[in-house]
Amino acid sequence: MFAVPGLAISRNFYYISKTEYSTRLTNQMRYTIFFIIGLILIGFSLYKLKARIDFISNAERATGTVTAMTVDDGAYYPVFTIHTKESAPLIYRHHNGSNPASWAVGDTATFLYNPAQPSYAIRKTYEDLFGWSIAFIVVGLPLMIIGGGYYLLNPKRRFSKQSAF
Repeated sequence: MFAVPGLAISRNFYYISKTEYSTRLTNQMRYTIFFIIGLILIGFSLYKLKARIDFISNAERATGTVTAMTVDDGAYYPVFTIHTKESAPLIYRHHNGSNPASWAVGDTATFLYNPAQPSYAIRKTYEDLFGWSIAFIVVGLPLMIIGGGYYLLNPKRRFSKQSAF
């Protein structure tokens, strides 16, 4: 019997030291967690994307005008008055503020709203409509590729004795 660091070979059997086994198990768990989190983020992103596409397909357009600027923690937030076809004007405070102010009183923007629920309006920009969906895809896709790639390309996979190809 001869010794190799972390491996002892005797009569066609090999033994893995406890630290080597722990390291392999930790790596396998890490990649499993990456894959599961990536899968959850991609699923949530696709759910949000479908909800936004459904919203856009049923939405009406309206024009909003900045009627006031509010100051919170040194940032200026525009307050829009949106005139819809069905109901009284809506008041919408934008969620992004800036210093110096990027909006001026009297500026206009296009909004989308659901005629069945006119109190819910979204500014018609790519970021406001699809920003979170894209962010979840950008984070989830690499996690899913790294986690799944570990199992597809690792020749010593334990969950399957078959070849990946």
